[in-house]
Amino acid sequence: MTGKMTETQAKIFLASERGLTESDWFRTYNMFNAGCYISPHKESFGSLYMLNEETLAPGRRLTTEAEEDAYLLLVPVVGGVQCSGTGHSARQVEAGEVLIWPAEKKSILRIHNPYDELVQFIQIGIKADNESLQKDVCQYPFGIINDEVSWVGEDGENKWPFVTGLGKYKGRSEDCCRLAPDRGLFVYVIQGAFEVQSRLLQAGDGLAIWNCADVEWEALSNDAVLLVIDLPNSKV
Repeated sequence: MTGKMTETQAKIFLASERGLTESDWFRTYNMFNAGCYISPHKESFGSLYMLNEETLAPGRRLTTEAEEDAYLLLVPVVGGVQCSGTGHSARQVEAGEVLIWPAEKKSILRIHNPYDELVQFIQIGIKADNESLQKDVCQYPFGIINDEVSWVGEDGENKWPFVTGLGKYKGRSEDCCRLAPDRGLFVYVIQGAFEVQSRLLQAGDGLAIWNCADVEWEALSNDAVLLVIDLPNSKV
């Protein structure tokens, strides 16, 4: 191995330490500080300020107000949701897809469960400068290929400050992601278990990584699912 060595830095966000808010029709687990859930150890990872695992009852509607100029990402895990809000036409997004919703500060996003069963989804918030905030809502299939990440945002037309991907793996499958020097990676386990950079992660756990050229992981269970977000290098 040649070249200058840099110390890889990482921070684990455990599922068991997430904030929890729930009612008879809604439940959310907060990875980062939100609402009444405040901890000095749960500050945002740079521009990534929200990563919530949310469950919505049949027929119910959730209304949220954007705290920042941001990109809101919705990744359904079970079922699908309908989205509508300030300045954009309604969209429906299903499991296996991602919806990228540009939101100006104080704008409204409504998330509706049109089904007769519970739906579960990941809601992600990434801060953006108002001047560079893209205006169009975008929706993509992840196009999952077994044992590797299917990336969204690498088509050359993307002007977002991030790319995201989803991967599904059989047990003992290995994969990696190369990072530019000015980039960081947030890894979130949706299902199963992984070893990421020699750290054990289980469902609901997250890992922020920076100062790392190559991030490596191995699935420790069958049908393990990993969500990854590549964004500007940020220290926790």
